[in-house]
Amino acid sequence: MGLFERWLSVWVGAAIIGGIGLGRLLPDLFQFLATIEYANVNFVVAILIWVMIYPM
Repeated sequence: MGLFERWLSVWVGAAIIGGIGLGRLLPDLFQFLATIEYANVNFVVAILIWVMIYPM
C-alpha cells in the first residue's frame, strides 16, 4: 500500500474538517455555488460527477 492508501481515513477526515472550516469561513461563496444550477442539477455536483466518471 502506498502513502495515500495507508492514510486514507486520515485524508477523508482532513477533507471533512477542511470542508467544514471553509464553509464557516466563506459561507456566502458556498451559498452562491449552491444556487448555480440548470434543470435542477447543481453545476458543482455535475462537474464532480463528470470528473469521477470520465477516467472510466
